[in-house]
Amino acid sequence: MMRRGFVAMTAAVLLLGAVATAGAAALTLFGLTFPERVADATLGSSRDFETENPGLGYGVRYEKPGWGIDMFIYDLTGWHNKFVKFRMTTRPSPRSSADARRFVEAWLKILWP
Repeated sequence: MMRRGFVAMTAAVLLLGAVATAGAAALTLFGLTFPERVADATLGSSRDFETENPGLGYGVRYEKPGWGIDMFIYDLTGWHNKFVKFRMTTRPSPRSSADARRFVEAWLKILWP
């Protein structure tokens, strides 16, 4: 969806196991490894919402110039009791849609190897 100079894409994916913490090195938590790189984005910071507010899960940021890529992981009832949401924001360009699709497709290969 395009709105006044920004593109926002949200995709939700149920997953096998999940969570996150901070750091630039690959992270493995609850059986899910967050690699240092996914497509052309690198692992950034993360936030633990779960400790102080059970049920709010965790947030993980991937960094790419001109993009805001956040992953939110919640402990919900569903497939293996985990839910992952991707939020991607950037300025519109001819490559925006293809770049977003490449990132999500790369994560699908991680979630379902």
